Amino acid sequence: MDSLKSKNGDLISFIDQHGKMQCYSTKAVGQLPSEFESALKAICADMELALDCLKIYGGIPLPVAKAILRNMEPAHAAIDMCVRGCDGAREGLVH
Repeated sequence: MDSLKSKNGDLISFIDQHGKMQCYSTKAVGQLPSEFESALKAICADMELALDCLKIYGGIPLPVAKAILRNMEPAHAAIDMCVRGCDGAREGLVH
């Protein structure tokens, strides 16, 4: 995902998985508790590995599936805390 930040810092633009440009207000960005950063990185890496294995082998190895399940709850908690911590933020899809 390519990302660009506007010169005045109020917009974030990126190309989504379908090749379309998305633009968001920086006021719609929530802060993630730093304690959960490693859980999100781990689940992201495991999900990418699972997708690669799915393409190559037609399935997901059990150790990879178990790693995803192990990191699912901390990742969910991180996203939940991020959303709940943004009470004053506006959801800011611009285009």
